[in-house]
Amino acid sequence: MKAGRKCGECHGTDIVKQVQNGKISLTWLEGKDVKHIKGVIPVAADTEYNCVYQDYQNGNWVPIENPPATKLQYAGFGTPLTKEQLKKMAMPMGK
Repeated sequence: MKAGRKCGECHGTDIVKQVQNGKISLTWLEGKDVKHIKGVIPVAADTEYNCVYQDYQNGNWVPIENPPATKLQYAGFGTPLTKEQLKKMAMPMGK
């Protein structure tokens, strides 16, 4: 981003708390609509990142039951956050 983010957009958010608890839904169904999480999503080891997957069958989108686990890919030489780094992100900062 050109202007950068405010501290509170990354630190102390509900998203960080979900990642810290080891499970977060990136996408989900509400009725027939696919919804997605909005905000900064930290990548941490041992966290389950869940998505809804669908298959187009007979003119309709049908959720895929028990899809394979989401694969994580780290850009460049990036690594997941450590538990200590995630703990620091869970603390509120700024206004």
